[in-house]
Amino acid sequence: MTSGEGAEEFLENISGVTENYIEEHEESAELFSVLTYVLGVMSMIGMWANYKQKSFSNVVSMAVLVFALVVIYFGRETGTTGGEIRHTEIRSDFKAPSTKNNAKAEEEL
Repeated sequence: MTSGEGAEEFLENISGVTENYIEEHEESAELFSVLTYVLGVMSMIGMWANYKQKSFSNVVSMAVLVFALVVIYFGRETGTTGGEIRHTEIRSDFKAPSTKNNAKAEEEL
């Protein structure tokens, strides 16, 4: 998030980069950061409950573990949306060039 605005300004001037992919990545990153903060708070509560030997410490530990897996999923989504900005080959709407055109181009060389 520190470099996001500067990177956005830079990428907007590059051909093939659309505002839609940048906005999708930005929204994904904001959600990921909120989930990460929540995970941190949950982890601190779990550490406190374990230190104080509270009866619910095992439940909190399991909840933190499950929520951490959710956060990992959203982290992956954030990385993927960031990669889609410049790497068209990983976009869901990517269409590979036809092999006929590739063979014809090779013959011309």
